[in-house]
Amino acid sequence: MEDFQRRELLPVSEKELPSIGLVELQPGVDTEPIAINLTDAYLTDDLVHEALLYCWGDANVKVPISLTGAAFGVTGEPVRCF
Repeated sequence: MEDFQRRELLPVSEKELPSIGLVELQPGVDTEPIAINLTDAYLTDDLVHEALLYCWGDANVKVPISLTGAAFGVTGEPVRCF
């Protein structure tokens, strides 16, 4: 699996709407690493999403996850969040 490469969000729309990055948690089982996909969306009144509070933890301790199909290390204990 390749390392994750950051990308730009959507440009400001013709209607001057800014965009935000969203995380989509993928289904899995306890023995599999956490897998998420990054998407982006324009901030509109009909945008539906759920929020998740996440504590970053010790920057020296990282847990591997799959981020849009690429390897990525996150701090804290993401398993407890998801």
